[in-house]
Amino acid sequence: MHAMDDQHDILMDAINELRIAVGRGCGREKASELLDQPIESMRMHFWSEEQLMEQTGFARVGEHRAEHHRMLAEILQAALACNTAKDSNCARCFASCMTDFSNTSIAWTSIVARGRISAA
Repeated sequence: MHAMDDQHDILMDAINELRIAVGRGCGREKASELLDQPIESMRMHFWSEEQLMEQTGFARVGEHRAEHHRMLAEILQAALACNTAKDSNCARCFASCMTDFSNTSIAWTSIVARGRISAA
């Protein structure tokens, strides 16, 4: 569980770095560069979370994995849009979306780790 918390911290740090840079007017190129870290953190976190679910016998791991794939596809599409935008405004929106995704992930991880959802 500590590893999951550490991953959440890393992800939130990357999102906050992006948000701060965009807020300071970093420009499209820097925003595009800063998008890579939260995406890689999210990939690593999804994989780790799925492993935890499998180890704990979480019955809906397949459903959750499919949701991870869907969210990652949305994130990659948003990043692509940011990379081709004329300004960094979409990066601000991207950071907000990443925060929403990470908050959802934190809640699911806590539920699974505490056994609040039946593994049957």
